[in-house]
Amino acid sequence: MTQLTRKTISALAALAVMGGVMTITPLSAHAANTTVTIVASDTVAGVKQKIDEAMAVSNSGDTVTVTGSKTDANSTLFVNMTPGVTLMWKATYSGSVDYPSFLVSIGSSVGLAFSFELASSGSIINRATGTTLLHGGYSITTKIAGTLTNTMGGIALGYRGIKKTTMDISGTVSATGNACAVLLDEFTDETTLTITGSVTSELYGEAIVAKKSEVVVKSGKVTAGSSNAINAYTVRISGGTVSSTGANPTVTALTVDVSGGSVNNTGSGTAIEAKAVD
Repeated sequence: MTQLTRKTISALAALAVMGGVMTITPLSAHAANTTVTIVASDTVAGVKQKIDEAMAVSNSGDTVTVTGSKTDANSTLFVNMTPGVTLMWKATYSGSVDYPSFLVSIGSSVGLAFSFELASSGSIINRATGTTLLHGGYSITTKIAGTLTNTMGGIALGYRGIKKTTMDISGTVSATGNACAVLLDEFTDETTLTITGSVTSELYGEAIVAKKSEVVVKSGKVTAGSSNAINAYTVRISGGTVSSTGANPTVTALTVDVSGGSVNNTGSGTAIEAKAVD
């Protein structure tokens, strides 16, 4: 007796028997690339449902692209990633979600690798005290080419408990108020953050905190007000500008290597302080 597996059945999508002749039309087992379009009238739950449905038909190596616009989100958008899938965010998405919640939270329930890309045409902006974008997971690849902002004292980009991560910022990440623009928590290690764009904390917060990770500045700028521009385990600067204006050191790390670019403090603090970070 022949047994048909689900994989075999999916390959036999259209079956017709005509005059003893069997015609088979194969179907793809899944959609390699899926586009989700969000609209202003979508609720946050509605946006989540659209992305969840796209993830459900995606396998490792696929890309789910989010387009469209929503500017009044008032609760957290939780995105549960399918391992190995890339989420390409081209949408304009903003709202007001207060601390301790997040505007957008991305992770994988099984803790496996996935990728997130904020395209140059995309933006995620929180106009309240909650974190704008929170990442959680294992072995994530992140590329920020668009605009990621918090305008009301919250963190712009937060990483929680992530290991073996590569992260590139070629776009704009900024925060206004007491919070830092980019925060990699104490459980995030074996991570490299590369800057070729702009990371700014406009008032009192640190621009980048990555106490167990490496920050590489190749070009662009990292700017803070009265606090550190970079507080990390290792800092390597080969181009661009790293600056601050306060009494705290502009760069503080266990290891600091400057081979190009500039590091300056226009306030009363030093430009570089090499020490074991807190």
